[in-house]
Amino acid sequence: MRHAIVALVENKPGVLSKLCSLIARKGFNIVNLSVADTEKFAVTRISMALETTELSASTELAQVVHQLDKQPYVLQVFNLTQADPIARETALFKIAAAPDVRGKVFHTCENFRARVLEAGPDSMVVEITGDHQKIDAFIAAIEKYQIIESIRTGEVFMTKDSNALMH
Repeated sequence: MRHAIVALVENKPGVLSKLCSLIARKGFNIVNLSVADTEKFAVTRISMALETTELSASTELAQVVHQLDKQPYVLQVFNLTQADPIARETALFKIAAAPDVRGKVFHTCENFRARVLEAGPDSMVVEITGDHQKIDAFIAAIEKYQIIESIRTGEVFMTKDSNALMH
């Protein structure tokens, strides 16, 4: 199961390293990680997706969230998994697109609402935004063309209600 964890932390050197070390010591793997400034000065938002396979992991995950929340550099921690958050990531792909397949690649991009950012003579750079399932499905659809290079940002999470996480 994939868990959506958001930590609001002080924007100071070493905070990310300490947070990741604590999670690793507890045996959890961070599937993706996104770190960025927030609307509040000196506050950084860390969005993490943690993947677990064991049913007992939810209790252990709650303990990890509690331990993270006790750290002096952590302002607040949220497990948004049950809140059904909006999750988005952006990915860029450089795809081999010789003239004979270019139309097919364009069509695939249209089907996934991906944007072609650059079209060269033999390749295309494409941007797509969505949840991790959409990005994975796009990859499956374009694998038959050669993916020359790719990068994914990692998911960020936001609740659907009108409340801010940090008050």
